[in-house]
Amino acid sequence: MTTVAFTTEALGTSVRVVTTEPPMLPAVAALTRSAVAGLDAAASRFREDSDIARANASAGTAVRVGAVLRDATRACLAMARATGGLVEPTVGGDVVAAGYDRRFVDMDLDGRRISRPPAPRRHTWRDVALDPDDTGAWLTVPAGTLLDLGAVAKAWLADSIAQAAAGLGPGGVLVDLGGDLRVVGMPPRSGWVIGVPPGADGQRMVTIDSGGVATSAQDVRRWNTAAGSAHHIIDPRTGWPAASPWASVTVHAATAAQANAASTASIVLGHEAPTWLDRHGLAARLVPIDGSPATAVGAWPRPTRVEVCRGG
Repeated sequence: MTTVAFTTEALGTSVRVVTTEPPMLPAVAALTRSAVAGLDAAASRFREDSDIARANASAGTAVRVGAVLRDATRACLAMARATGGLVEPTVGGDVVAAGYDRRFVDMDLDGRRISRPPAPRRHTWRDVALDPDDTGAWLTVPAGTLLDLGAVAKAWLADSIAQAAAGLGPGGVLVDLGGDLRVVGMPPRSGWVIGVPPGADGQRMVTIDSGGVATSAQDVRRWNTAAGSAHHIIDPRTGWPAASPWASVTVHAATAAQANAASTASIVLGHEAPTWLDRHGLAARLVPIDGSPATAVGAWPRPTRVEVCRGG
């Protein structure tokens, strides 16, 4: 079965869409371009004109936002609830305090960026007020809080693009937004082959037929500060970048959003992550930071040696 792909750069990361039905590719590519532009305009904290920037600037007051931010926020709040607050959209101020105050491509990663201790947490995801309707929503960010939808919104978008693309034709579709990956429809004969971070076990690729895959890693977005090395995964319980024994965690779940939330929560949970993942019935592979063998949880997908497409 032939596969064709569309690739670009957007949302500060790589975008790749693959389909098993070549005639579908132009329509799928157009859908993808429109969707990623819409999310950037709605949810980028680095754009003063984005819906989320306006809501953050008016924290404590209801702000009218469009349908994209409505749906992305709803997805992020659902993942916060599902993880018991381990994936927390109100940590935007903590991310900025850690030194991530501009687009990652504009950061001086080898310099000594200024960082400061996180402010005492007064609000959580439960305090975010979202009043949706048919065309958008009234969104109230808690006063003194910066809402940051982070990677969950990107994973949600991968799910949304894949589901919309499924209606464009009979082919199978893979959507990969910087490692937040969703597949729908009939897979290639050998399945979708997905790249995963290497570990001491030598595993680099697995095969899936359905669902979503996401990887959270400490070394993907890391920079130096006057207080030492920092990364973008915040532990909401402390406000600091998570101190975790895992270099990376990759999760296979029903959707990319679920996989992303679980992989992020696992970095935050540290040594408790395998038990937490097993309790939630999730398949995962956790690569230790010390180079010891990876830990597999649940029905982790089978390894493969044939590379078709990359994610993770």
